[in-house]
Amino acid sequence: MMRKPLAFLFLFFSGLAGIQGQVSLNPVFATQNDTITLTYDATQGNAGLSGVGQVYIHTGLITDLSTSPTDWRYVQGNWGTDDAKVRMTALGNNLHRIKFHLPTFYNVPANETVQQLAMVFRNVDGTKEGKTASGGDIYMPIYSAGLQAAINQPSGPLGIYGLNDTIYISAGASQNAQLSLFHENTLLKQEINALTLDYKLYTGNYGAGKFNIRLEATQGATTLYDTLPYLARAATNVAADPRGAEEGITIIDQNTLFFKLRAPGKDLVYMIGDFNHWELDPAYDMNQTPDGEFFWLEVNNLDPNTEYRLQYYVGSEGIRIGDPYSEKILDPWNDQWIPSASYPNLIEYPTGKTDFPVTAFKINEEEYAWDTTYNYTRVAPEELLIYELLIRDFDTHRTYQSVIDRLPYFDSLGINAIELMPIMEFEGNESWGYNPMFFMAPDKYYGTKNDFKALVDSCHKHGIAVLLDIALNHAFGQSPLVRMYFENGAPTASSPYFNTTARHDFNVGYDFNHEAPATIYHTRRVFQHWLEEYKVDGYRVDLSKGFTQRNTLGNIGLWNQYDQSRVDILNRIKADVEQVDPNVIMILEHFADNPEERALAEDGFLLWGNENHQYNEATMAYQSNFSSVYHENRNFDRPALVGFMESHDEERLIYRNVNFGNTSADYSTRELDTALDRAAQAAVFFFTIPGPKMLWQFGEMGYDYSINWCTNGTVDPSCRTGNKPVRWDYYNNPARTKLNQVYGRLMRLRKDFPKLMQTDSLSLSLGTVTKTVHLYGGDSNLVAAGNFGISERSVTIDLPRAGSWYNYFTGDSLFLEQTSFATNLGAGQYILLTDFKTEIEEEDSVFIPVPSIPLDSTTDGALIRMFPNPNSGSLRAFVKLDRDTDMRIDMFNPQGKHVYSETFRNLSAGLNLLDLGNLKQRYSIDSGLFYYRVITRTKRVSGSIIIL
Repeated sequence: MMRKPLAFLFLFFSGLAGIQGQVSLNPVFATQNDTITLTYDATQGNAGLSGVGQVYIHTGLITDLSTSPTDWRYVQGNWGTDDAKVRMTALGNNLHRIKFHLPTFYNVPANETVQQLAMVFRNVDGTKEGKTASGGDIYMPIYSAGLQAAINQPSGPLGIYGLNDTIYISAGASQNAQLSLFHENTLLKQEINALTLDYKLYTGNYGAGKFNIRLEATQGATTLYDTLPYLARAATNVAADPRGAEEGITIIDQNTLFFKLRAPGKDLVYMIGDFNHWELDPAYDMNQTPDGEFFWLEVNNLDPNTEYRLQYYVGSEGIRIGDPYSEKILDPWNDQWIPSASYPNLIEYPTGKTDFPVTAFKINEEEYAWDTTYNYTRVAPEELLIYELLIRDFDTHRTYQSVIDRLPYFDSLGINAIELMPIMEFEGNESWGYNPMFFMAPDKYYGTKNDFKALVDSCHKHGIAVLLDIALNHAFGQSPLVRMYFENGAPTASSPYFNTTARHDFNVGYDFNHEAPATIYHTRRVFQHWLEEYKVDGYRVDLSKGFTQRNTLGNIGLWNQYDQSRVDILNRIKADVEQVDPNVIMILEHFADNPEERALAEDGFLLWGNENHQYNEATMAYQSNFSSVYHENRNFDRPALVGFMESHDEERLIYRNVNFGNTSADYSTRELDTALDRAAQAAVFFFTIPGPKMLWQFGEMGYDYSINWCTNGTVDPSCRTGNKPVRWDYYNNPARTKLNQVYGRLMRLRKDFPKLMQTDSLSLSLGTVTKTVHLYGGDSNLVAAGNFGISERSVTIDLPRAGSWYNYFTGDSLFLEQTSFATNLGAGQYILLTDFKTEIEEEDSVFIPVPSIPLDSTTDGALIRMFPNPNSGSLRAFVKLDRDTDMRIDMFNPQGKHVYSETFRNLSAGLNLLDLGNLKQRYSIDSGLFYYRVITRTKRVSGSIIIL
């Protein structure tokens, strides 16, 4: 006698039989060459399409060439469109039908064996879905020719029954056979030479326990069987939590774990995992606390060195979830694409044993050895120079280690904090991270937990703070917090975490109710966790304006208005976080009306200050006003505004410049080199303004790909969050390197002179075409002036005192006898003067064309006069030196292009007359304005000359 188990029916004992009432096939034992009529009952499963008039099937095949049980092949249906091929016929009463010839419909090759139909259902635009009760995809078996047999019913939830339930069993075969139904080894019913068998099984006859119902179909020497396990149980045991434990997983000792899950309103919860072969087992039936809020279980006899995979089986509907407080999860859809170099020896997902993400946990987890040999002092909030980055697009390796490898670059640039876009386990692999599902697990696509700890450790060693962008306004659909309470495409009213309908128009995912006790607890745990476990320095709280229960849907203006309840929620969160770290940095992406932002600043928060539009208008040579980048101009009583010209959310300055910038007959902000120069000019009027500042990755080198750039080279809003090119090669471009140097020198200025750069004694004129900044620091002062127009403008530069001044970028010195001077600034031209000297190495020098400034004969060191000026023939230089030295003269056109350089050796102290010759003939120089720079071993001097 030959016995053939129907293996594909055993994937989940809550699987196929529970789907029979949701989807039915005719013929019941369909083969891959059949014409199939498929009927879908929209009231079954998750009932996501109940009441929808027009339903579409989105479907594929699982074949012998599928790489996993969820690897769909030959997918049919264009999601979100009125695709006639997959449009179903409405039969009434929420029933929908489609008929197709399988090989023709899917265009599957004849030599490929079809094992299952895979499907989900949707409405016309794809905003509603029909799935299994637990939110999974639907699979139906496809049989081979010949005798087949299966238990087709019961329909509805399968596996768990009460002690007085009746199980209605329907079994069948594709050909007449002897059908025998057993309870364990007890024969229940037998039909001779039959196609069907029906039976009502009363669970009370067999008591509590785990049992198997078995169908045997015998035809001659062949016997097939199908097994349906079920669990009969009494009511859930009610008992107080003996440990008083936190939610999640608690290590009791080397062999014991304590599990605690918040699941109010659920009738039962089981632990399933490697320790019980992923089967429902009475020994892993969790206890419920007397208040009905929690389920708990203590699990013993574990191996401390084994990494266990586990889930909770929640409610009679059988929702399978990982622990919401998991620090590592396994993803059945995306882990296979994680390179082994990024995450070595990643334990496999338990394919075929369960579905949806699972928790991975080991008692004796490898601890990270924090480096204790260095002293780290966190930067003061007002001195923050933040580099915002997305690991995915920052380096081609896309790992925590790749960021560590770039720390010397951060040192040279001068930043003192990095802000990582969300790294909490999110849906998919290549994401911005604002679609979170497990909030305490670092996403494995970037590396291991210890890899991230090494990043924090290494940053601190370099004096760099680590800030995490965290999205706690919402969670996405794969979050266990969402899935436990979810019906008809939205959280249910019984959800302890979420609003059924979002409270504001900008919500994505599912909206947390931050006044609900469960959410309050979860939010506290998450914020505290990253501080305690990973030693991060603070947070940028995404969409913090959404932390409110005031319903403003349809009224964005109302959402922006002062909301005391929102202020209270954020202050409560801050107080919870400060229990772990009293000096934590808390930055809000808020963008509410100013009174609320001012109140939050007074409460100790930092606020994102988006000045992208104004700075970009300036770089494009349109009307602009930077005033709002300064905190006092928003009536903040402290420097709590994190100003930025670019962020992950804003269009890139250079992209808009080269595509939309202003132009004239002889000047264009659209030329790349000019656009980069204007970005440097904007940086001068950004970093010199007191208060914390932030830049977006590669902005310091003029990233010129649109935020909406697509991998095919087009620009489309649908590609906004898609992958963008990594361009470290920009550093090989002199014009981009120059911009990088300007950024670096400005950040060094802020770090070297913090008292001046945080002064509240200043004068700003930022609303006109010519802009000025004056910082007064007593014994140190700074003056910046710039022309943001497209034509030359005259400007009077006022100084706080006469005497020696220095061009900050070149080190050139000058002596001014008066406290103001008039000069002309060319289009895009600027100057930054300080009355203190800074040490500038040759490699730190940045050539910036400067306006003509009167030089006095008492200049310390080298004195130079170019004559005649203007000049149309032989140019001479009159040089007075205070010591014997070599000297080099460089000349540049207004765009910064090097047109002349000559070195004069062994010049004597005193007066020297040098003949430079006719530069127009020697170097084919055109007529126009030129800037010169004179460099000796100790001095630098600059000026301008006109060549006719």
